Amino acid sequence: PIVYNFETANTNAKLAVYDMAGRVAYTTALDNNAGLHTVQLPSNTLQAGMYIINISTDNGNVQQRMIIK
Repeated sequence: PIVYNFETANTNAKLAVYDMAGRVAYTTALDNNAGLHTVQLPSNTLQAGMYIINISTDNGNVQQRMIIK
C-alpha cells in the first residue's frame, strides 16, 4: 500500500485521489478527530503516473501532487 500522512483540525474531512484526467481514483471519509491521520492508498488500483490528492474539510481544501513510479 501507499501510505499518506496529513494533519487536520477537529472537522469533517474527506480524501480523494484524482488522476490527471480528473477521474476519481480513490476516495474515503475520515474521522473528525483532530491530529495526524494515516491513509493507506490501494497500490493495486493506482497505476504509475501523477495524481492529485484533495483533502476537503469544513475549513477548506488542500491539494497536493503525488507521483507513483
